Amino acid sequence: LQAFDAGSGAPLWEHVWKVDNYPRCTQPLVFGGNRVLLGATGHVGSRLFQVARTGAAWEVAEVWFNKAFRPYFNDGVSHNGFCYGFDGERLVCLDLASGEKRWEGPRCGGQLLLAPGSEMLLVLSEKGRAVYVPASPGEYSEAASFQALSGKTWNHPLVGGGRLFVRN
Repeated sequence: LQAFDAGSGAPLWEHVWKVDNYPRCTQPLVFGGNRVLLGATGHVGSRLFQVARTGAAWEVAEVWFNKAFRPYFNDGVSHNGFCYGFDGERLVCLDLASGEKRWEGPRCGGQLLLAPGSEMLLVLSEKGRAVYVPASPGEYSEAASFQALSGKTWNHPLVGGGRLFVRN
């Protein structure tokens, strides 16, 4: 995990997480201004880091490590202290303070986003099914769903101008 100065490209800090067998393809999830969640697939899991700056020095400390949340190429979202993302092919809710899994949904794979102006996740499954899931740590539920497209998709859904854009 590395950070760089946006103006000069100079490295600011890094944290080495040696993983031999499994790629880390997900984007780091940055939240709270100084916390970074990084995940990897297989048996590797996820790590939450706290980044702090004192003067010119940077410190990166691991807050928790969890083998129960293993995103492969799916990004997650942070909302009200929880992460919503995919553990393999299952949508899960993870408590960002502790790393504890709150719930898991059915196997569907795919991508998700926090629907604009709502407390809902918009999930696009690998099989093209669009599902609205409340962004709540209580339990998994589906508020609405429809078949958005046929065939396999690994692409992110987009919302703009009151429309949903999907592709495969």
